[in-house]
Amino acid sequence: LDVGAGNGELLKAVQLLAPNVNATGLETSPMKIKGAGNHGLRVVDRDLATIEEKFDVVSFMNVLSHVSCPIGFFKALMRLLKPTGCLFMCTGNAADLTDPGQNPSQTYSLP
Repeated sequence: LDVGAGNGELLKAVQLLAPNVNATGLETSPMKIKGAGNHGLRVVDRDLATIEEKFDVVSFMNVLSHVSCPIGFFKALMRLLKPTGCLFMCTGNAADLTDPGQNPSQTYSLP
């Protein structure tokens, strides 16, 4: 499950490297969902709280700066992982620094 899948760049890479993997993306932008769909990728707009399926891998890239409650976000992601699952994350999207509204002035630490 790729959270904040955008146009599906990570999903496309997974599809190329592991064609038998059932990769799904979550995205809120209708334009990006449509763009991913045009490339044969499964990207949907769903609330994390409504997902009951468990995943081997949950990923998010450059999403954390858009999250208002990081601790709740991490808890929601961890709930979606299988017991031996892996959380893959990348953060530090410098593009967000150009828009002060996208760059919270707080720092967060995880327990």
